[in-house]
Amino acid sequence: MQIEELKILELTSDTLFKAFMISKRTNACKARMIHLITGINNKILRRANYQSIELPVHHKESKVYKTDVIVRIDKHLLSIEMNRDYYPGLPKKNSQYMKKIAGESYEFGENYNDRMMIQLNFDCYD
Repeated sequence: MQIEELKILELTSDTLFKAFMISKRTNACKARMIHLITGINNKILRRANYQSIELPVHHKESKVYKTDVIVRIDKHLLSIEMNRDYYPGLPKKNSQYMKKIAGESYEFGENYNDRMMIQLNFDCYD
């Protein structure tokens, strides 16, 4: 009798990471993990809205930004990205995503001091 090798799916897969982060069934686990990293209240994180969104494009020539996961808590915003591989432009790309997300999320006339923006990068490479 030959035993088949069991393959375990890895969360470093972009699709699997997004599915885990968006699923309501994983809220307790996500909340605990994010709480340990950021100090944000665990109960608030359990009720937060986790979503993957495509950011608005204002010109047809503009680059389309699709986030891994955005978490909105009141006026605060967390951007969570999974980075499976490193390449020289990765830090710049992550910075651009955060700037784009921050810029698109402020409402006209809103005070910038009333908001907290956090970028979490899960870097799963050597």
